[in-house]
Amino acid sequence: MIGFSLTALIGFGTRVPMGHSSNPMIANKLTIFIFYWTRIVVLMRILVSVIASFGMNYMIVFDISITFWLVLFTVWSWQFFKVLTHGKKLV
Repeated sequence: MIGFSLTALIGFGTRVPMGHSSNPMIANKLTIFIFYWTRIVVLMRILVSVIASFGMNYMIVFDISITFWLVLFTVWSWQFFKVLTHGKKLV
């Protein structure tokens, strides 16, 4: 569920600003990186759940996964914030 939700959030959050700001629907290298990084974030969250299910101390892995999550949304915001707020052209 985390993988689907996060991918849908990033996917729609990327498509909508591009489509409604008259930007071409072409993913640049940073956008492709964001989608690959989404997979890494999802795998880290799954790892946290697996470690916790074995009763092990999962807090360090949890902290790392939150850091990855923050990196994801920071890079996404850096790429698309001006598109959302000002209709900036990406090309």
